[in-house]
Amino acid sequence: MTLTDPDSGDTKSLTYRDGCLSGDLLDLMGGEAKPVCMSDAGDGAIDQQVSDAIEQMGIGDPELATKLVNTIRDALADYEPSGIAVHEVDGRWYVSPLRTYYELFDDVLAALDAGELRAIIDDAKAFVHSMDVGSMFGDDPLDYTPINGDSSD
Repeated sequence: MTLTDPDSGDTKSLTYRDGCLSGDLLDLMGGEAKPVCMSDAGDGAIDQQVSDAIEQMGIGDPELATKLVNTIRDALADYEPSGIAVHEVDGRWYVSPLRTYYELFDDVLAALDAGELRAIIDDAKAFVHSMDVGSMFGDDPLDYTPINGDSSD
């Protein structure tokens, strides 16, 4: 995820890879950003780690973040990736990056039903609305001009 300040072009990013969150969004208070890694230690360890990471970043409601992560995890519990798509041409095998990407996307969609997708969207909206995006760029969060001109949301 990358957030960009439309006025200055400054960006902040957050990346999830191999069970770890990294990026400069983790370090909003100054210093060096340290990755936050999730473990499957059980007994709510992941929930606590998500909550701690969001609280450390100070950008949103930790409970809403934890709820979103759990909703996504539960919705994708039956996800089974197809793997890497290959095809043979004149006796030689080639990896098909586009087909691999589209099959991956199709696998995710196959794992989700309408109710799960609605729950993810609702939980994501709730978490995003709890975020103080202005503070990420050092701005006053109450001093902004909405892109669409509608200040109601």
